[in-house]
Amino acid sequence: MEERRQLHRMPPGQSCSECKSRKYYVEAGHRYCRNDHQLEGFIQYDLGDEQDAGRHGAVARREKEVRVIEKRHLTGAQGKLLYLEALQLILRNQLLWLIYDKGHREELETVVRDLWDLRLRGSSSLVVSSEAEDGELVTYGSQATEDQGAATLAQNTRAQSWDPDLGKKWPLPRMSDTLGLCYLGCVLLRIPTRIGQFIDWANAGHIPYKRAVSWLSSWPDDDSTWLLITWQYWDLPQEMRDRMPSSFTRVLKLPSNEKIGEDLYNTVMTAALSWHLNYNMILPPIEHTQMLVQTARLLALPFESIIIARKLASILGYTFQVPIDKSRIFPVDHPEIMLISLLIVATKLAYPLDRGKSALQFGHTFRFNWETWVAAKQQFAEQQPQPQPSDDLKINEITPEELVAMEDDELDQYFSRISSLIDKTNDNPITRFFPQEPIPPIVATPEPARDELDKHLKTTLQKAYEPISPEGRKTNDDYGNEAATKYEAYRSSEDLTDTARSLYGVFAHTAGTSLETIVRSVHMLELRLNVAQRNIDMT
Repeated sequence: MEERRQLHRMPPGQSCSECKSRKYYVEAGHRYCRNDHQLEGFIQYDLGDEQDAGRHGAVARREKEVRVIEKRHLTGAQGKLLYLEALQLILRNQLLWLIYDKGHREELETVVRDLWDLRLRGSSSLVVSSEAEDGELVTYGSQATEDQGAATLAQNTRAQSWDPDLGKKWPLPRMSDTLGLCYLGCVLLRIPTRIGQFIDWANAGHIPYKRAVSWLSSWPDDDSTWLLITWQYWDLPQEMRDRMPSSFTRVLKLPSNEKIGEDLYNTVMTAALSWHLNYNMILPPIEHTQMLVQTARLLALPFESIIIARKLASILGYTFQVPIDKSRIFPVDHPEIMLISLLIVATKLAYPLDRGKSALQFGHTFRFNWETWVAAKQQFAEQQPQPQPSDDLKINEITPEELVAMEDDELDQYFSRISSLIDKTNDNPITRFFPQEPIPPIVATPEPARDELDKHLKTTLQKAYEPISPEGRKTNDDYGNEAATKYEAYRSSEDLTDTARSLYGVFAHTAGTSLETIVRSVHMLELRLNVAQRNIDMT
């Protein structure tokens, strides 16, 4: 009997309470020691089928299906494509704002859409490169294409190649490229819109770039009014924001922290050169005559400046086009910065800043009082609504010492800005017991009305123009015998006089560039005019 039983050894420390035996056997679901004493505390159950009753041994279990957990943030090519979709959504709303709020032609949307389609044709390489990473290595027979592209890029390193063969190195567009595309569309349709206007619209919160602004607009030939909401990162669909990679999220949030300025000129120049490199497209000249009139009207400049600026451009043979053949490009080579520089030089030639005698011979029935002009410009600027203090708060540049020294109002503005940069994606039910105070919306700085600008122009010129008495007027022969005032040129902003600083400063503010950039551009233009004058004298 004992031979038929299969004895097992008890775990260490256990034995029969009656005979102290350390071996046992199982029978009918109960456990007995080798001397047939029943061991308490153990009952064996068999939950199998009837034919499996009493069977013991290893049990083979079916493997569980592996659950694929989908990542919250997209990665690789899918994340890049989602970023491009977000940029396309922002670009479309920028076009709607330009068409229905600023009155631009509806063809602008069609032109920019075609430009965007051409810009993204190389994005198909993102999907190909992603498949190459997951599978076998994919090679391309593009040695000749790469050699040609390298030779072209060597001539102008600012141009970007959009060749699909670049794969993961294919350059993605940035947020500022959306404004650049809108500007290029205006240039192609010959709509006189300055880059400085785009900079003002973006920084003031009008165009969908920096923040959300609700605005009303009427459709053409329709009395109904539609409420259109502009877009920025926080107005993108929630699903798109949840799936956006963190690196692209920072790119989309960047306009809310920094103001756009001179970088937009570089963006437009790079885009124009890239279009010529990839598609051999040459942009037409800008509408320089209308832009000269716009700028002179905006700054209340003497009307003679427009005539002289056009004459200077004719002497230089300047066509107001993007220089696609130059190996080195300076700021003055940008058509709009050249236009600003020509207008400054023309103004200084017509009416010297020191109220001296002009070297040009025309009329001479008026004298321009620059002190009166500067005072009128300052008074007009003070009357304009100022941006909110929090709008100029640079949170990235605040040090811990400055944060500790802040007043209560400044701290509220600081934390309001921080709160506005955080996505409200916390689903914890406890947070509903601690509601956040609503952040006051940032109201866009209103633009001056057209009637207000016309009134300012008329008032300023009436005060600045001082008629010369008939006795004080001189004929052309008198001016030929009398030496004119020497033209004053300035190499840097440190050399500017008070009047010159005011004149150059309003031009820099209007163009959206730094004062130093305008001063250097004007000085380079003056050097080119000197060379042109010497060539004319030699012939």
